Amino acid sequence: MATAKTLAAPPLGLPVKAPKASKSNIPTVAWKTVETDMVSEYVKVCQQIAELEARKKESGAAIAKFGVSQIIAINKEQAENPTAQIKSVKVYDDPEDREVVGAPDTVRVTMASTFLKFDQPQVEDQLKKWGKDPNAVLEWDVEANFNTDVFKGTNGKFSEERYKAFTKAVAEVAEKFGVESPLACENVCTVREDFATKRWTMMTVAQLQRLTEILPNKVSIEAVKTGSAD
Repeated sequence: MATAKTLAAPPLGLPVKAPKASKSNIPTVAWKTVETDMVSEYVKVCQQIAELEARKKESGAAIAKFGVSQIIAINKEQAENPTAQIKSVKVYDDPEDREVVGAPDTVRVTMASTFLKFDQPQVEDQLKKWGKDPNAVLEWDVEANFNTDVFKGTNGKFSEERYKAFTKAVAEVAEKFGVESPLACENVCTVREDFATKRWTMMTVAQLQRLTEILPNKVSIEAVKTGSAD
């Protein structure tokens, strides 16, 4: 009788990945707790957290929208004075039907200079409708799926010479092993670095407010402890 062969050792001595357990074969076990029903309590807390997170998300969106509108209005008023421009405002409730006793609860809304993902054709079309030069707001850059700094020259800009040298070397290796090149670059539209500070003099408040909807900035909200609103 032939001797059964064993499975060869994994390459490079790497650990063998264990198979994942599917939801259909996960066992269910009972836990007899003495002092309290911990599982039920945990589930209830998770539900409460989910409800609170939903409320936080809803109120946070409204607070962020109001805070950003105030930052825009303030910066527009002092557009000619760059040193006076702000990135944050503190917001608190000012109810008309009741009196607030003591220092009100306050949050800080910050509108960063970082822009989030946007739809380039939509932003460009809106700028053209306003009679604005899209090139004063947007610009094209080259993006790779790994460290893009390797393609930049000493001036910090994209170097076609370096790019061609890298792609040629990678293509040769890919051809040697009969695989596709892992190197891929594409043109991406980005916001000009100086637009975050120059925009206050370029557009009206209404235009700036509309632009935040299609060219959003990164906005954060931070709770300020009661009584520390100064």
